[in-house]
Amino acid sequence: MVPLLLPALLLTAPVQRDHPVTYLASVSIPLGPDERISAFAFDTWGVQFKAVCRIPPGWRIKAGSSATPNGTFEGEASHGVTWIGRERMRELDALVLVVLVAPVQRHEIRDATGVIPATFAGKAVIETTDDQREPRIGADNIKLRRATRCP
Repeated sequence: MVPLLLPALLLTAPVQRDHPVTYLASVSIPLGPDERISAFAFDTWGVQFKAVCRIPPGWRIKAGSSATPNGTFEGEASHGVTWIGRERMRELDALVLVVLVAPVQRHEIRDATGVIPATFAGKAVIETTDDQREPRIGADNIKLRRATRCP
């Protein structure tokens, strides 16, 4: 009985596809005790933006892609009191709903045919009381959680 049932189960099982996959994307940037983030900007590749799900108070969030695989995902605080420190990093959770058309590519790939950009690559603006720095950020600074819609 089992040998006859197994082929029938295989024929009726849904076909699993790796991509595209929909996610909620959060920004996660490690900060020191006296540091706050005032802006971030990612160039994207193979990312389709479906919705901006939330906007932290006093911030502007911009996300979109063109007819080609490239796009942008940016956020900017309006002034000092809206900069986000470690204690408020959750405000950068579940910012956008995205569809990835391929697995995350952490680094740019160069070969004889050209350049394939990283899925997420950019910079952040980190503020302290008397200084500012602009570290490079990438796929490690985007946290993805499978989802079908904004929370």
